[in-house]
Amino acid sequence: MADALEAKIAALSAAQARELRFTANVAHELRTPLTALVAEASLLGSQVSHLPDPARRPVELMVADVRRLRTLVDELMEISRLDAGSEPVLRRRVDVRSVVAALISARGWQDQVAMDGGPLTLTTDPRRIERILANLVGNAVEHSGRDVTVRTGTDGAHGRIDVADGGPGIPPEHLPHVFERFYKADSARAGAGSGLGLAIALENARLLGGDISVSSDVAGGSVFRLTLPLRPPADVSEP
Repeated sequence: MADALEAKIAALSAAQARELRFTANVAHELRTPLTALVAEASLLGSQVSHLPDPARRPVELMVADVRRLRTLVDELMEISRLDAGSEPVLRRRVDVRSVVAALISARGWQDQVAMDGGPLTLTTDPRRIERILANLVGNAVEHSGRDVTVRTGTDGAHGRIDVADGGPGIPPEHLPHVFERFYKADSARAGAGSGLGLAIALENARLLGGDISVSSDVAGGSVFRLTLPLRPPADVSEP
């Protein structure tokens, strides 16, 4: 029985490894033709105003779909690297409020996103912090379009970043599943995204020794809380 159980575990591990390699290989092979397709779609999109009226809408839809496909492939590659444990972590001292302000400015969210709370400095990977916050804030903007607030603060040895929105909220039965891959709660909160953004944000948070939780009121919006250690674990050396 022990030998059979060990063989079964080995077979499951091998199957999982094959699945990870398959996803990574497919995403990698798609990148080259997709890069050319994105360039061609961008060129075509720049000429939309010169097209006859009946052709404009199909071209706009095609350009949007190509952009969505590029995002999906990029996210599949990222989550494959996270699953494989091949993503490096480079820790620096990070002023979180400066990262949030730069993100809001770069994405043109000045009229939709406000900042609140006190100063927060973490010793962590700035690129991953920006990636997590881009997903959380982008998710809030997409589903509410307004009344998005990013609050920073500390709690003992941890920093916390809350991303709150005034949107329709998430029904209680969907809350346990919002971080699952490709999961979309319902038509009210299912936009053009791939369904991987929150899963990628959570995996990056865990890679940094933190976590993400969510609370929601159908009538009052949602709050996603990112919790990260103020400093890396004692067994991790800083560059």
